[in-house]
Amino acid sequence: MKPIKIIIISIFVLSGGLISLLFQQKSNRINDQLSKKSLGWNPVAIKKMVIKREGHDSILLTKGDGIWKTNRKFDGMGVASQLLLYLSTIQIENSPKNTLKEEIFTNPISLTTFDKNSAPINRLLIGKDVAAGLCAARLNNEQSIKLLHSNLNNKSLRILLDSLL
Repeated sequence: MKPIKIIIISIFVLSGGLISLLFQQKSNRINDQLSKKSLGWNPVAIKKMVIKREGHDSILLTKGDGIWKTNRKFDGMGVASQLLLYLSTIQIENSPKNTLKEEIFTNPISLTTFDKNSAPINRLLIGKDVAAGLCAARLNNEQSIKLLHSNLNNKSLRILLDSLL
């Protein structure tokens, strides 16, 4: 076999390998995005959010005419945009079995999101932080405990919501 044929064949084999790696990476990203959308973390779909904790005032955020409004007098920090950014990049993992106890949900924070028809999309019951940037949560009244974190934010969702309340 001539050296030019070997070079051409090796280029095609190498190209095929690179294409398959790129396709696999792209499909993983698509699956991640689809799993977020199935949980309703599409920021465009969220039109209202309620943040509550016992013993504190609740925060009501509503979107009307493309502008987020709050039940507080002044929203200088852009509470809604911070939350939407966090929720759009949130990573949800199953917690290792039997490692987290119920005490992690003492004094929880509740975050409920609603769509344009005021139907609830998701309800998060957020417990304490289990590590830096990682908090425990229950999604949509499930009993299983999930771990939440964001690759774009080193704060946990619990710390972000604590700063808002």
